[in-house]
Order: sequence, then C-alpha cells, then structure tokens
Amino acid sequence: MNRTRGILLTIFSVCSFGSIPLFAKISYVNGFNPFTFSLFRSLFSTMELYIFLKIKNINYSIEKTLCIILFKVSLFGYALAMLTLLFSYNYMSTGLATTIHFINPVAVTVG
Repeated sequence: MNRTRGILLTIFSVCSFGSIPLFAKISYVNGFNPFTFSLFRSLFSTMELYIFLKIKNINYSIEKTLCIILFKVSLFGYALAMLTLLFSYNYMSTGLATTIHFINPVAVTVG
C-alpha cells in the first residue's frame, strides 16, 4: 500500500508542477506578473505546509543561525530560479522554457 500511495502522490506532484506554465500564462493575461504569481504560489504552499505540520504535530522550530542560512538558500537557490523561469514565459513558449529550465542542471552535471 505504501508503494502505491507513493507512486500516486508522485504522479499528482508531477501533474501539479507541470501545470505551472498553464496557470502562469492564465494569470499573466489577468493582470499578474512573475512576482505576484510567485508570491501567491509561495503563500499558498506555506499555508498548506503549516497546516500539514500542525496536523502531524511536527516541531518546525529552527535555530537563528540556520534561519539565516535557509533564507539565503531559498532566495538564491529557489526564488531566483523560479522568477527567471516565470519571466522567460513572456519571451518564449512555456514548453520550451520549462524544458530548458529542467535540462540545464543535467547538462551542467554531465559537463
């Protein structure tokens, strides 16, 4: 049962993450920009994660020094990558931009 559940959750994750370009384009037409799209995406995922941690009664406190490190990693490691991807949807097709975005780490690793 755990393996089947894991596979189903992985499929759901892939489908929801793969729909980001579609929702980004729809939101751009309705007045959003990459910053607001990223803000709302992060806001909703943070609320969902908070609720999950509360339901499972998981302690989520961290040390002050770790908080600074996490902020830097999230800003430079994730936020800039997501924002540049969202901005690229304005200049090229979403399929091509997303493909290049996810092939780049593989190409760097192979190189």
